[in-house]
Amino acid sequence: MKQSVILDKLKKGDANKLKKLYVLGTEQVEDFILYTANSNVKANIAKRIDAQTVKFKDYRPDEYALLEKRVLKVQFSYILFAVSTDAAQIERAFDEAFK
Repeated sequence: MKQSVILDKLKKGDANKLKKLYVLGTEQVEDFILYTANSNVKANIAKRIDAQTVKFKDYRPDEYALLEKRVLKVQFSYILFAVSTDAAQIERAFDEAFK
């Protein structure tokens, strides 16, 4: 794999990260190598959602309603973050792309 893929942008994980991400202990696998993104994009998006929720809740109710109906999901190495009146349709299209 190292010969086929450039892993420079990934962070090598350990047993603790394996347990945290996949609820797997080293006793459950014979061996493993774990690489993850250097930053957790989904966590960063969640922080942004929290910040925007605080801003919009009392001052921009229409925007707040959209945030409440947002879609945030991960499929393989793809992330969907949709804040839109069409979020449900966007989510369906995203899901269909992986069938």
